[in-house]
Amino acid sequence: MTRRVRGLLAVVVAACTLELAYLLHGYSTQEEAVGMLRRPTSRHGGPPRVLYYNTHSGTQTNMQHVMKRLGIPLVRFNPSAIKDANAMQDPRATELVNAGFARAVCEGFDFVIVADTLPHARPLIQSLIAEQEENRCQGTIIVAELTNRFDWGVADSDLYFKLIWQVSNPGNKIINLVWVENNPFESRNMADQTMATPDFRLLRPMGYTSVPARNLSSEECHRVAVFNDGKYFSPLRYMLEDFDIPLQILDRNYGGPLTLVKYRAYVEMPYQVSTMKLYENLAAGVVTFIPSSKFLQELIFKDFLWFIPTTEFFRTGAPGTTGPGWARHMDYYHPDLSPYLYYFDSWEHLREQLSAPNPDPKNVRINAPMYYENIRLKTLSGWANLFGSFGFTVLVDGKPPQQPPSPLYKASLPSIIKKRPSDLKAYEHAYLTLRKWKDTCNELYNSMRENGPRFRVTAKELTALQYKIWLFETPRQSELIDFGKHVDSVGDAKLVLLLDASNGETGTEAGDGLDAATTHIANTLFGNSLPRSPKRRDAALTDALEFLSVLMNTTDRNYSLGKHSYRAFVHSARLLRITHSLKANNQSIPFVSSELLKETFIKLDVGFDKLARLVYPWIFRGNAFPTLSAAVQSFTIERGIVFVIDNNGYERARSTMEHLRHNLNCALPIQVFYNGQYRLAYSSIRTLQEIQNVQVLDAQSLLGSDLRDQVDDTDHLKPFALFASKFKQVIYIHQDQILLQNPDTLLNSSTIFKNTGTLLFHGPVTEDVGHSEWARWLLGGVENSSNTAQQGRYMRNETKFDTDAGILAFDKSKIPVLHGLMAAAHLNRKGTREWTLDWFLNANDQYGDRETYWLGMEIARAPYKFVHGPFAIATRWSTQASQKKQADEKICGPTVFTDEFGQLSHINARDWNEEKLMTFDTLYQHTNQTQPWLTKDDTPCVRIELLLKYNTSVLPETTRDLLLMMKGHLPANGANR
Repeated sequence: MTRRVRGLLAVVVAACTLELAYLLHGYSTQEEAVGMLRRPTSRHGGPPRVLYYNTHSGTQTNMQHVMKRLGIPLVRFNPSAIKDANAMQDPRATELVNAGFARAVCEGFDFVIVADTLPHARPLIQSLIAEQEENRCQGTIIVAELTNRFDWGVADSDLYFKLIWQVSNPGNKIINLVWVENNPFESRNMADQTMATPDFRLLRPMGYTSVPARNLSSEECHRVAVFNDGKYFSPLRYMLEDFDIPLQILDRNYGGPLTLVKYRAYVEMPYQVSTMKLYENLAAGVVTFIPSSKFLQELIFKDFLWFIPTTEFFRTGAPGTTGPGWARHMDYYHPDLSPYLYYFDSWEHLREQLSAPNPDPKNVRINAPMYYENIRLKTLSGWANLFGSFGFTVLVDGKPPQQPPSPLYKASLPSIIKKRPSDLKAYEHAYLTLRKWKDTCNELYNSMRENGPRFRVTAKELTALQYKIWLFETPRQSELIDFGKHVDSVGDAKLVLLLDASNGETGTEAGDGLDAATTHIANTLFGNSLPRSPKRRDAALTDALEFLSVLMNTTDRNYSLGKHSYRAFVHSARLLRITHSLKANNQSIPFVSSELLKETFIKLDVGFDKLARLVYPWIFRGNAFPTLSAAVQSFTIERGIVFVIDNNGYERARSTMEHLRHNLNCALPIQVFYNGQYRLAYSSIRTLQEIQNVQVLDAQSLLGSDLRDQVDDTDHLKPFALFASKFKQVIYIHQDQILLQNPDTLLNSSTIFKNTGTLLFHGPVTEDVGHSEWARWLLGGVENSSNTAQQGRYMRNETKFDTDAGILAFDKSKIPVLHGLMAAAHLNRKGTREWTLDWFLNANDQYGDRETYWLGMEIARAPYKFVHGPFAIATRWSTQASQKKQADEKICGPTVFTDEFGQLSHINARDWNEEKLMTFDTLYQHTNQTQPWLTKDDTPCVRIELLLKYNTSVLPETTRDLLLMMKGHLPANGANR
């Protein structure tokens, strides 16, 4: 088949598709539609023939109403019938243009109005500059009615933006393209994206609805309406439920604006710059509350709502920058409409307004419909005058238009563009400048977001955010633990009491005094939750024990936990830990009646295995551990070392193992874990196993093949490997650590490890801070976090990362520690991290697992303590001397750690190769643990201006000798990690 025949066939198919669309979707009879298709265009023989090229039901209803009042027949074509209509790219549009699609669509109509999603009509727009004139849409006016979809879904944006500029450039003399917007954002956004600034008309929607009103009871009319369902979930419902105000939760079939107006008020969280619902509600007189522009921006930065055009919208503020005037482009805040809306500056402000005797002091119910009737007349007159400008006489309700023609206006160019491009070459040059400007604006927005209200999210907002995620993730799973019933801080307090008592705390360690000595003793306790009065303590523990039965009954009815049901997970994990401790401690908790405890334990013991599968299903996906007890019994070797690597870390891991065996005389057994057969080459496995007492294991062989999908890198695999290893006391060593002590000796001498069963090293303090509010929320409030956490640097907002995970040690024979490690593994699951941990804890960055270890211990209420340092960086004195002259310079080097007795223990070599390490002779130490000395990219550095605060010392000779001994064991290139 020749190309010409294929082209003619495509034209026929396109015409038939159009006629079929008339039949299926049109509002004229089939005969009328076909007649229109074939009838030659006449501009003076009656009303204009209009095709509505659109997929959106809301804009369709609006345009139907407009055309009905103008007396114009309307035919609709739904472009979704065209293959690849959504996100259509240049090659497909060109193919359709060359096949004559645009000509077939246009030739039977005077006007083709393209609405809602402009890229759907890309073949029509692209035809206007087609080389072959016979393929163009000629003699027909294309009206681009922009409604938040100017560039929706476009993948080849550079080509698309050039197309928009070309058809808008006056030099191309395209006279049959007219631009209309139904809200003030579109022209501004198009100019910012494309430098296209054609004449625009603002013709707002009619606010028309055909949905009949529902009958409401008098009780329903006194409620405040809020949506529960919809495409974009928000945590709004959770916040309103706490106001103690009667709510009406609406679904999709709520009855439209004529029903909505009957409620006491309606609260909305905008997700777009405008919606058809906004105009319909204004026209109906709905008493609507929305966040003020300032509060909306705060909520966007907090991720409290999904606002679709976020970066584009904030770019429309001050010319060329992100500025405070962005709201003037958003109809929710536009002066034309704002008098008929209510705004709240905070949640408390909203509560006050909704609780007032009259929430509608501006009488919006009456005044808004009266005002909006004027907008309707402007819109009708605007469309009539648009058609009139091309020679058609169009009446409004049978009368001449009552309003003058809508004024034409142009958006200004972005301030970065000093001169309007006159030709394609000038455009391409200016477009490069524009792209850089947009990148700068995006960086500014990201900076504002990172350093803005994110760190002021309240505990209640955090709960609401999690509630949103829970709803979004599993709205149909009634088996899930009911969010909010048993996952409040009161439940945490009861569980914490039992956990601290099972740890051996009595509440009476410090006595009843308030003197300094008593306070000091209390502060040295890990938990310190038990009342100091024995009578109150015993009563509180008894009450807490009764709560266990309630919680167990709840979990017993559930088959799975949602990936993001964090608070339900914490409660369930703590319940499992208490049950396991009771099984291991002969069913006893100090100060609790043995009779009552026995009765409760029977219930707990029956549900123990099921609860373990609910909380930690990943343990049982393989064949190695049929039960949690079986997993514990598999810990058969007293102490050993674990490495977790892939092909990239192999060389360094091998060197570190050789260093352990030959230089440090460490004989501890070693297990090396990897995640899947392709993650570590067989030759590497064979080489490692030749080292004395080294075993290499695929973690999937123990925990199941779906571990590949749950854990996506070696850092997040660490806690799973530590759990699955055979060692009771397990030491984790990252491959980039240079050990200065035998790790066996390090543990034998550690008082911290002996007392707690954990050994964690503080990381250096960073210039950024973490999100302690989220950690407090996770743990049930600051009052339910341990003394260790409350006094720690992370909870005091002194650092972004509190832990260095290069070396870790856990005693899994201690039940609390084992459960803390399992909780850490849960927090490192990919599904659990997504959306929340990745954002709040940076859990998806290169070192994102590190904060999950102390958080896991907090969840299990397992005592832990950090090795405080001091820290140092190693460098060369000559480097320091040469760089000190430049005030903006910094000195960088690998991080050096000490044990709890001040002796150098290990170096985090990271990217530092052997050649550099051999030259280091100087240590810079800072005894103040709150002194930031890392740059934001996590490179260990000291700023020159801070050097006077640091102690300088010579690198010990023994350490230098040890580094020299390692020659031949470190890889020459530090890129292997």
